[in-house]
Amino acid sequence: MTNHFSFSNKPEPCPPFFQSAIVSEVLRPHQMGVIHYRGRWIAAMCHLPITLKPNTAVRVVHDYGDYLSVEPFMD
Repeated sequence: MTNHFSFSNKPEPCPPFFQSAIVSEVLRPHQMGVIHYRGRWIAAMCHLPITLKPNTAVRVVHDYGDYLSVEPFMD
């Protein structure tokens, strides 16, 4: 029997109309924190070498299933 399913470890990109979130707990580089996203609190991580403080607006860039990857909005 052939396996017709293929599962990759690639994150799912988030649709642009759901990308905005607010940092609820400090996000330090490569460490878990919490954001408020779409009406709920969710674990998140920033892969950039910066610390994001609470109430900072961030953009959700990937959904890893059990946490989201975020980055600050760049001007």
